[in-house]
Amino acid sequence: MYYLPALIRITLETMDKPQERYLDQLLFHFMRDGKDHDLVRACSLEQRAFVAEFLEYLMEQYSAELDGCTYSDDMLKVYDIWSVG
Repeated sequence: MYYLPALIRITLETMDKPQERYLDQLLFHFMRDGKDHDLVRACSLEQRAFVAEFLEYLMEQYSAELDGCTYSDDMLKVYDIWSVG
């Protein structure tokens, strides 16, 4: 969680640069072993909700960039992993 602000910043800064886009790496870190991985378990409900809300923001604000991407399915999987409830 220590690096989360930097990872979010890098992701946002590179969303408009397909060759440099960091989103696939962010999704990799957030997906790992699904809901059972150590990062998800280490987070509070509020922290998990924040991550899910950030992913929702990306899906809403960058839908054109995400359409047809090879990792758009991963985005939905990660959203499901981090969603609270």
